[in-house]
Amino acid sequence: MNKSEKIYSAIRNKFTPDDHIERKELFDFLNKFYTDLKKTTFRWRIYELKKNNIISSVKRGVFKITSKKNYYLPDIDDQIKSINKVIEQEFDNICFCIWNSLWLNEFSRHQASKNLTFVEVEKDLVQSIFYLLSDKNFKNVYIEPDSKTAGTYIFENYNSIIVKSLTTKAPLQNVQKISIPKIEKLLVDLFCDKNLLIAYQGNEMISIFKIALSEYEINYSTLLHYSRRRKKEPELKDFLLKNIKVSKNYLL
Repeated sequence: MNKSEKIYSAIRNKFTPDDHIERKELFDFLNKFYTDLKKTTFRWRIYELKKNNIISSVKRGVFKITSKKNYYLPDIDDQIKSINKVIEQEFDNICFCIWNSLWLNEFSRHQASKNLTFVEVEKDLVQSIFYLLSDKNFKNVYIEPDSKTAGTYIFENYNSIIVKSLTTKAPLQNVQKISIPKIEKLLVDLFCDKNLLIAYQGNEMISIFKIALSEYEINYSTLLHYSRRRKKEPELKDFLLKNIKVSKNYLL
């Protein structure tokens, strides 16, 4: 067993998956193994521990032992690939993401059959992307629909495409060279976009949150920061405390 492996083992023996490890506490612990550990070197040690799945961030300056939970990587269907290709052919270096509502079925007790594909783009390009997709013969494309449009038209379709503005600093990831939401964004959007994601509300939403939080690594700082960007942080915190029974320590 080399030095790194010994340190990894010592960390897992010292802390449990339920412990919240403050930055100073982790620094003091690692300082036993690295003589005169400097702050700059400490940042590198944290990076190594995260890379090797020893620890993960709960929020800024707080860590926990990484459990055996999975990293969220949903399936990318052909329509998402086609939309992504069309946008990249027409626009260079724009920020956008694509996802579909059927991803939520993984966590849902009742499986929705109708799908909404969300194309979220920079605010100034919403109309341009809407016309682009319409001109490329994508069917049932809507631009930032209100609840009336959703109820009258969208919910009658098996598949619809929703073009809407992308909230700045939204948590995204690249999968197969396509920008999609991280799971934290997916959950916050579910909580915020009640009119469009109506099939997943009420007890269904509670179930989705519980299953997602139990099966996947969730960064609560990312979750709350994005909910703040969407002006729903107090409401989301209240929901998590009352319905999901999330520890208050995660939400500080």
